[in-house]
Amino acid sequence: MTLLKHTVEFVTERSRLVEVAHELCSEPTIAMDVETDGLHHYPERVCLVQIASADKIFLIDAISAVDLSSLHKVLATQSIVKVFHGCDNDIRNLYKHWRLTISGLFDTRVAAQYMGVTQFGLDSLITQFVGKTIEKSKSVQRSNWGYRPLPERSLEYAADDVRYLFDLYFALKEKLEVSGRSFWVKEECIRLQDVRYKQVETDTLFLGVKASHHLDSRGLAVLKCLYDLREAEALRRTKPPFQVLADETLSALAVASDTDVFAALEFKNLSYTFKIELAKALDAGKRAEPIVRPPAKRIHLDPGYAERLHQLKQWRRTTGEGLSMDPAIIWPMSSLERIAKNPETLGDEIRAPEVRAWQREQFGASLEKHVTQSKATESQSAPL
Repeated sequence: MTLLKHTVEFVTERSRLVEVAHELCSEPTIAMDVETDGLHHYPERVCLVQIASADKIFLIDAISAVDLSSLHKVLATQSIVKVFHGCDNDIRNLYKHWRLTISGLFDTRVAAQYMGVTQFGLDSLITQFVGKTIEKSKSVQRSNWGYRPLPERSLEYAADDVRYLFDLYFALKEKLEVSGRSFWVKEECIRLQDVRYKQVETDTLFLGVKASHHLDSRGLAVLKCLYDLREAEALRRTKPPFQVLADETLSALAVASDTDVFAALEFKNLSYTFKIELAKALDAGKRAEPIVRPPAKRIHLDPGYAERLHQLKQWRRTTGEGLSMDPAIIWPMSSLERIAKNPETLGDEIRAPEVRAWQREQFGASLEKHVTQSKATESQSAPL
């Protein structure tokens, strides 16, 4: 089935979006993608939402239309298949900005993984399964999707992201049915539907600044003041923080907090006003209470843990190779680590929330056999 001919419409008015949403509700399958501008704007915005039906592509200007809530019904309707490629961030963004949720998801990246494909890029999959070659320009991909009007090549790029998803969907769906792995992909897609944006704890984000691990408590106090200043400046300028000051610069200043920012050559391009604020932040950090980095959690493991985990990884690797699948798909690593710490928890681990039903059904018995044999071997080799 080939569905490569589409008309393309750039939707900028909310009233037209309402009509489009109503039209899409009669479609059995739609293909979707989302473009954001995190490399150019802060906070990151959703700039474009691409939706394709069998014969139309709608490029929805999320900046002009503003409110995309009219898409709620079509996206939440289980009977309408929504085809995405690598959708976790798209789903988070749609929920974060408009509380839009997805039902009836089919992710072509997930499907390809479960078919044993090792090249997951959309262009690679389209070439392999659709027989069509498309050019996915990195420069266009990283361009400013918030810029208006969008260049013609950006609109073409955005349209191509959904234009070929129909053919890719039908090709992968057929192969999954032949291989008997359709349920595996369906379960994973149902889990993906439930991913949500989570607000992070902002008070400790400065501890994640690159090259900050060597700072003492005084340096961390300075770093926090610098980090807070950069965050405020990024929001004021609507520019990503790294475009205001690089992480490495923050860490270097925290070490050399007596730096004269007015004289230092590396700051010559900063505005005089910002240099004043930077000097104030350095001074405030030197006067602030020292900050002690939370100690890393130390877990005391018995001597057999490393060997048990190695054997479990080997079991997973061998199982994956036998099915021509990425071993990471066979069983969650977090579960294997807990089993390695305490093999007696195997019964609970087989029913752990992160273990998929298909994994439990396909590999539970094999894992149980492996753990039982390993325990027996370990017991026999233990000193008397």
